[in-house]
Amino acid sequence: MKAKVLRIIILFSIVGIGSYIALFSLSKEINAGEQRRELIFEDHVNKTSSLLKKKLDRKQNALLYLVKFFSASQNVSKEEFIAFSQTLLDKGELSQVCWKDTTEQFIYSTVESNKALCVQNSLIDNVEIIKSGEEQHLSLTEFTSSYGGQQQGAVSVYFNLESLFEIPPSSYYEEVFITDVASDQLASYRLSNVKSDEYLSSEIRELINLGSLKMIYFAKRPKAYDYFYGEYDAALISLLLFAITLMASFYFWNSQARHEQIKKEVIRQTQNISKVNKKFEILNSRYRLALSASQVGIWDWDLTTNFMICDEMIYVIYGFKKEETDQTAVEIWQEAIHPDDKDRVRSHLVNCLKNRNKFDVEYRIRWPNKEIRFVRSIADTFYDENNRAFRMVGANWDITEPKLMEIELKRSNEDLDQFAYIASHDLREPLRGMRNFSQFLIEDYSDALDEEGKGYLSVIQKLGKRLEKYLDSLLYYSRLGREKLAFKKTNLSELIPEIYNTYLDPSLKNIEIKYSSDLPSIVCDPIKLTKILGNLFQNAIRYNHSQVKIIELEYKQLGEDRHQFWIRDNGIGMKSEHWNRIFTIFKRLHSKDEYDQGSGLGLAMAKKAVEQHGGEIWVESSEIDKGSCFSFTIKEVSEFLG
Repeated sequence: MKAKVLRIIILFSIVGIGSYIALFSLSKEINAGEQRRELIFEDHVNKTSSLLKKKLDRKQNALLYLVKFFSASQNVSKEEFIAFSQTLLDKGELSQVCWKDTTEQFIYSTVESNKALCVQNSLIDNVEIIKSGEEQHLSLTEFTSSYGGQQQGAVSVYFNLESLFEIPPSSYYEEVFITDVASDQLASYRLSNVKSDEYLSSEIRELINLGSLKMIYFAKRPKAYDYFYGEYDAALISLLLFAITLMASFYFWNSQARHEQIKKEVIRQTQNISKVNKKFEILNSRYRLALSASQVGIWDWDLTTNFMICDEMIYVIYGFKKEETDQTAVEIWQEAIHPDDKDRVRSHLVNCLKNRNKFDVEYRIRWPNKEIRFVRSIADTFYDENNRAFRMVGANWDITEPKLMEIELKRSNEDLDQFAYIASHDLREPLRGMRNFSQFLIEDYSDALDEEGKGYLSVIQKLGKRLEKYLDSLLYYSRLGREKLAFKKTNLSELIPEIYNTYLDPSLKNIEIKYSSDLPSIVCDPIKLTKILGNLFQNAIRYNHSQVKIIELEYKQLGEDRHQFWIRDNGIGMKSEHWNRIFTIFKRLHSKDEYDQGSGLGLAMAKKAVEQHGGEIWVESSEIDKGSCFSFTIKEVSEFLG
């Protein structure tokens, strides 16, 4: 109970203090605002009265210039007077300049249209208000010693009073009073349309005092209506504060219960976080074990500060122990790259950052003990809103073992190709001798041989011819591995007829090749593509018992630089267990007696040409007596250019 009473007392205290602070701040703000408005008003009055004085000064200065002109020149002609006064009309913003002699018999005016102003001037007062129609002009007059060298007279300048008061409108009540005590003249000009019924303060400035004529500027600051103050505002603010206090009191009243709920929720969330942390530790441990087993090092490179964070495996990959070196990870990486690979790695990095490509490069490094190792690095780059790279996160791993195996395999393949080339080339000579000598025996000793002997010699010639054909195919196959690809744009629609005439017998009328008439142009090695399609077309016709042998060609582009082809036929087909075997060199599924036209190298050469293009070839489908479908892909990539 005491706690509740204490809470109520605290709440009412908060309301009272808050209301007092609100009312005090409001009153202070009203007083400050009033002072600011008074200063702004006074500044406006000073600027406006100063502007009016400057305009009047320009009129008086024009008159003084004319008086000085007469004083300096004793023989002034009318033309000189008009020429000089004309220059002052615009500078002094005047409407007329004239001269009278003392008898008022001679009057000379500069502006003929306002000549009546000169006639009305009495030469008695040096300041007069003269009416001309609906306009009122103010004249300023000074006596001169001479005009034309003979007469005595006075020079006068005139200006429209309304032009004097062309001032931008304001939010104040402003008026100019002009009084002439001698002539009992009075005029006033309103500078604004603001009513002066209610005002807070006023200001008076004397603009000119010339003898009996005075010009007074008068301004009032009306009551402002852009704010509220007093009891209404205080009550409104107090009401808002009371509402806020009620909300705060409700929250405060129930804070204990909510505190208990929050405490329970915190305990529950803490337990959940503990469970998640345990799971995270387990996953993190597995992740570290996986990275350690795979020998992959992770790094995070800040490109703005050139600082790199990496794990222990990065140091292991580069042949260091982290605790035994003072070099940064970036320094270790830059110094470890093999000198022959530095420019290539640097160019690849610059190109990736410039074109937003993925960083993926293989290069050699040198360990501190001078051992050469192979490393592969891949990374993703992050860019800011200005498209500037600021971070790279990637992984490195040691690829020395597979790289050495790849180099050894490449060397073995080259040696094998060289052996095949030499073997096929060297075997041709004794084979050619066997065929020639057997032919000599038939031609020169046919009388001495019986039919069985002649038959043996014919078999020798036939087998020699077949062996020579195998050697030719083997020689071409070995050369195929050493030839570089020559990529260029090739029109597929023009390539198909050339394949038909080169690889198929044009005299056969029972062959039908189906393909789209709008095949595109692609970038490839046309000779190798001709060899691939030619061998597939030959097999489609060779192993076919149909009366009309049909070949269907389909094409599809896969991405920007990859292409896929399908070749379907209505031939004899084959069993699925033979699909992979047929691409092996010299592998045949049928006997020589059944199909004696092939050497067993066609599909092997097609496979090698496809692989040179960075692609694959396979049997997509095949059924006995229903035909087969072969498919292959090729790629436009410079890394496969030989």
